[in-house]
Amino acid sequence: MIERELDLVRAVALGDTTTDEGRTTFLEIFRAYFDNVTATVSAMRQSASTDDVKAHAHRAKGASGVVGASRLMASFDDIEACAAAGEHVTANTYDDIDRQLSALRRTLSVRLGVDLR
Repeated sequence: MIERELDLVRAVALGDTTTDEGRTTFLEIFRAYFDNVTATVSAMRQSASTDDVKAHAHRAKGASGVVGASRLMASFDDIEACAAAGEHVTANTYDDIDRQLSALRRTLSVRLGVDLR
């Protein structure tokens, strides 16, 4: 399941979870990722401007790529394309992003034995 949500090759490059220092770094990066992307999705939901949504989606797509969240990266790419075409993104799309974020957070929390909230 995690392989669909997370590109493990990219994620491992963020920190060696077998060492205390690497694990701490990995956790800090993912906590920051979750905080930032959650705030970005909230901003996109509230924005009436497709240009703003496009910019937010682009940043979230890049952040998702950095941490290896490949499924989320693809979802943000879809949102960016939709906004670039001048289309408004539906609440269902944002709800799907929220579900993907929650699933990734749960999966990593279980795998690492730590709560990533």
